[in-house]
Amino acid sequence: MSFQTDSFYAEAFQTPINDSPFIIPMNKQRSGARVVATGAILRYKATATGEISTVDMWINGTNSSATSIIFNVEINGDAVFSEGDRPTIATGESHVQKTGVGEPIEIGDNVEITIEQIPSVGVSVPIDSNIRVLVS
Repeated sequence: MSFQTDSFYAEAFQTPINDSPFIIPMNKQRSGARVVATGAILRYKATATGEISTVDMWINGTNSSATSIIFNVEINGDAVFSEGDRPTIATGESHVQKTGVGEPIEIGDNVEITIEQIPSVGVSVPIDSNIRVLVS
């Protein structure tokens, strides 16, 4: 049995069914060592063409630090979120969701998930991201 790549599925589903828009999720996970510095934590190629509708970020457990964890998404090196609008996991939380993003994306674009602010104790892994692309 052979397995198809994300790119195969994205290309196969680029044409909407019955002229209805649909969502293609791009799910990625950072595992390994605890994250203790700002910068890129995930890098991959986009698997869909359309418009980013939602970005979700989850951490392992809850943020027990007094410092919020601030993420951003970069498409081909350009930040999707501005300074005050970045996905932020506050103290006591484990998830953040940003909806209505509206950023265009194409198959093959370089996607990078970054941590722009991190507690001094770091962030335990896994860290999960889900970027939903509305294809219409």
